Amino acid sequence: MDMKHEVDRGAIRMMVALQWHLTSNHYPPIPEAFVPVAQDAIEKINLDEGDDLVVLPDGCTINGQSALPAYEIARLMHLDSFIEQEPL
Repeated sequence: MDMKHEVDRGAIRMMVALQWHLTSNHYPPIPEAFVPVAQDAIEKINLDEGDDLVVLPDGCTINGQSALPAYEIARLMHLDSFIEQEPL
């Protein structure tokens, strides 16, 4: 939540906050290539399009899928505090 607060007050960019979150708050760290995926998922959910698919980086799959619904990406990456809507 602190990182989202820093984004909201303009102290850091969303991409930087997501990079820190994915690489520091997960073990093993989620690769930086997934930062745009996380941002896309957040944007879709905030637009009430959480069921829309988010495409993963080339050659990457999660559970054999190359695209997942935005809500699923947010759940897997623990993006709750970055989402403007009600918590997941």
